[in-house]
Amino acid sequence: MNQVKSEGVAIVLAVLVSLIGFYGVGHMYVGRIRRGLVILFLDWVISISGIVLMVMYTTFGTWAFVLGIILLIGSFALWIWQIFDARNVCRQHNESIAEHDTLSHSKQW
Repeated sequence: MNQVKSEGVAIVLAVLVSLIGFYGVGHMYVGRIRRGLVILFLDWVISISGIVLMVMYTTFGTWAFVLGIILLIGSFALWIWQIFDARNVCRQHNESIAEHDTLSHSKQW
């Protein structure tokens, strides 16, 4: 947890791995496992619900199809947000390490 993490790696993981359905991996790379898992499961619930509603529109009617599309748009918005959030979490992580190192060096003198 005390290692500096690369923002580039966090972004690449957030983009590429999430394209196969695993959102939140950029967060997990930085060490925010719980946050990454919440994002992962949230996306799975939203995406699966949206797909099921779109497929079942013949049973439930047009409202189900429209709600399914809205949920999938929400999943896309979550994808965009988690990319930027992974970068911000990485920056915060690196800044806290730099601050801790500065404090520990000042105590030595």
